[in-house]
Amino acid sequence: MTLSISSFGLIIGYFILSLWLSKDQSLTAAYIIAGCTFVLVIIGIIGLFKPKRYITKRRSTNIALLVTTLFVSAATLLISAVNYLFESEAAKYIEIGELHAEDKWEAYQNALFKQSTAQADTEDFYSEQVGSITFYYEKEADQKWVDTAVEAIDEKKEIYEQILPLDEKPPVDIILFENLPEHAGDTSPEGVERGGYYMWEQQTIHLQLPVQDSDIKFQRSVVHEYTHHLFEAFLDEKDIFGLDVPIWLNEGLASYVEGRDVGFGSEAINALEYPEFNEIETSEQFQSNMHAPFNPYIQSMLFMNYLFDREGYELVSRITDDLETNDFATAFKNVTGKPIETYSSTFLEKLEGVPEDLKEARREQNFNGNHEAALQKLLKAKEVVPDLYILNSQLATIYLELGQFDQSREYSEKMVKLNPELPAPHQRLSDYMLVEDLDKAMELTATAVALADEGEADFYKEKLDQLKSLQQQVDNSQPLLGYAEMLQGDYTHSLDLKKELARQLLNKYPDVEQGRQQVDEILGS
Repeated sequence: MTLSISSFGLIIGYFILSLWLSKDQSLTAAYIIAGCTFVLVIIGIIGLFKPKRYITKRRSTNIALLVTTLFVSAATLLISAVNYLFESEAAKYIEIGELHAEDKWEAYQNALFKQSTAQADTEDFYSEQVGSITFYYEKEADQKWVDTAVEAIDEKKEIYEQILPLDEKPPVDIILFENLPEHAGDTSPEGVERGGYYMWEQQTIHLQLPVQDSDIKFQRSVVHEYTHHLFEAFLDEKDIFGLDVPIWLNEGLASYVEGRDVGFGSEAINALEYPEFNEIETSEQFQSNMHAPFNPYIQSMLFMNYLFDREGYELVSRITDDLETNDFATAFKNVTGKPIETYSSTFLEKLEGVPEDLKEARREQNFNGNHEAALQKLLKAKEVVPDLYILNSQLATIYLELGQFDQSREYSEKMVKLNPELPAPHQRLSDYMLVEDLDKAMELTATAVALADEGEADFYKEKLDQLKSLQQQVDNSQPLLGYAEMLQGDYTHSLDLKKELARQLLNKYPDVEQGRQQVDEILGS
């Protein structure tokens, strides 16, 4: 009886200890247990067949000891194996490096009571199924965010199909919290509000509901975490283990899909330093670089953009196909024709040079008057940061100064698309649309007024008032006069834009004489 209690006590004690063991420690423990078991079994077998005069206890006791040894060894080896698998599976969940004791304990509880994380966290929640996604939310009023989430995912449908061509959409639970629970493995940068996290082992996405009625961050969080889910399902469909893929690819892909067609400011790159990609391959490495002056999310996102521009969206499928027989480094080289070290070092060299390229472009443009040289510097930077706000602003200006109005307007339109929450891009595009479509110009300026903060609002309101006055003159059959008065004033300070708009006016109103002289003066200035 004492022996049985001791055996179970030993097993329970080792189980508790295993909650704190890492993957490598579990493997080491398994080797030690196997070695000890082998020695004890050999000793026990020898003891069974010794002459009776050398046996101090009954033969049945020796048999009991052998059975107990085998039982305890089998149980502890099983615990080691399960812990090893838990730790290995953690690598497939990109938000954490290794599982914490509380994570493992929760996993054991869920396994024993057959209750998923979604079921455990959402017993009193409302639920709604949309396709392969089951949403859970706390209050009936939160249902509107289900539609927002579905819309955000649907907008990425085309890119999902191109990058991650799955046979069918894998089911997932998305839980919407008004107060997102703490998560032991969270790696959000210090000071950054968490938008959510994905739990591969439970097939659940946990999201923080926005405080405001409309929140772009919420939509981006939905897309980011859902991309993780699809990528993990994509790997699983090909029987590829998460450890076979570097974490920068997993995070970079999610950040790329989330951030595609979303602009960002210079502060995102000016103060950053960039580790080599072999220093952010694992979850532990990625997490260790989640502090200033590093941001592996931005670095990985930009690298994925760089790769897709050169290799196409089929890159992920081609690499994962090759992973069935090779490691990642070999698969990458087979697919791209270059070692990952060469590809990534070339990218990092270009990325680190972006701030200086932008400075040199401004110097060539403003001080040397060499617009072509400035353009080449900007196009070089565009290879690695195509969605950078200041870059697209400078490109729009350069093309305008080079007399390439259509390309300049394309970049102005891109700025609105990438930065819909900023007033300045809307006003800039409004200026370009002034002659072509006055109604559209007024609409864009009205949007700028709505987006402007208190300190900027008056500036855009004055612009809108000027456009309304212009509209009255156009309605009174005085278009050239109205436009000329506006362009001769301070509505826009760009002489190149004034001349382009003057040319458009003369083409649009060939038979109008009143105001033509003033427009000609603008064109000849």
